[in-house]
Amino acid sequence: MNKVFWSKLFNHEETLPLIFISHNSKNSNYGDIIKALLIGVGLQNHQLIYTSSSTNGIPVGNNIYDFLQKGLSSKPIVLFLLSPEYFSSVV
Repeated sequence: MNKVFWSKLFNHEETLPLIFISHNSKNSNYGDIIKALLIGVGLQNHQLIYTSSSTNGIPVGNNIYDFLQKGLSSKPIVLFLLSPEYFSSVV
């Protein structure tokens, strides 16, 4: 199902998406559920940026801002997990 699902969604097998889950760490329980759903429908771990996960987060030794800038420069799909905690966090 994974390649069929994503290729139909994006019209190409080669154009598999990169997805960034933007969230407040206090809401990581919701992010964990979304991550599991995306992996369950066939997204691969290397296609997901989710900083609350050791599998999909910032690799040890990398600067968070450099890592995110590089990831965001590839124009990912961004899922915003909006919550009071998200809006009250300092940017």
